[in-house]
Amino acid sequence: MSGRNVFLAEVRRQLYPELFQQGFRGSGVTLRRVAGELIHVVNIQGSSSGKGGYVNLGAHLAFLPRAGLVHDEPARLTKYRCAFRTRVNPEPHFHLAWPYGGSRAEAARNVSLLREAFCIRAPQFFSHFASYPASFSDVTPSSLEAAPRPCFLASGSLLVWAQIALHLGNADTARAFAKIALTKCSPAASAYRDACERVLAAT
Repeated sequence: MSGRNVFLAEVRRQLYPELFQQGFRGSGVTLRRVAGELIHVVNIQGSSSGKGGYVNLGAHLAFLPRAGLVHDEPARLTKYRCAFRTRVNPEPHFHLAWPYGGSRAEAARNVSLLREAFCIRAPQFFSHFASYPASFSDVTPSSLEAAPRPCFLASGSLLVWAQIALHLGNADTARAFAKIALTKCSPAASAYRDACERVLAAT
């Protein structure tokens, strides 16, 4: 059995039972927790080096398109299509992978450390997106500026917040986010700009 497969077997043995207790469902390397519009995602991704893996977290809302363009079914949503995402990686480097280890014992030890970090940092991330609409209804451009969430927002974050505000019926907030998004995006980003304009037209 390869180092990756041994590592994944340990993830399933040590981490997945806890995730199932928390309401996540799925198999393979991606689990999801769906509550109405709200979708939480946990994904295990192999590194390009082939020597370790990443633990990806994502949060999304079912009505949101990805980057203003494409809708996904909640049961098939991937971490990469989530509007909000981060990783649980060994400190202190965000891009550092969890090593697979050279033996079953090393893999078990590394996944034990992974699980400890996950139990601390995953709840911190998901607490920002705990319920809909409560976790999203009071977010404004000024509130994000006062309490930024680095690594939690995808590149289309301003548009995402505009779409959320529009869906909630907060026209003024949606308009404010869309206007700021237009000032910050490249003139060449025509699809993104069109999505912002659609938000403005709807308000």
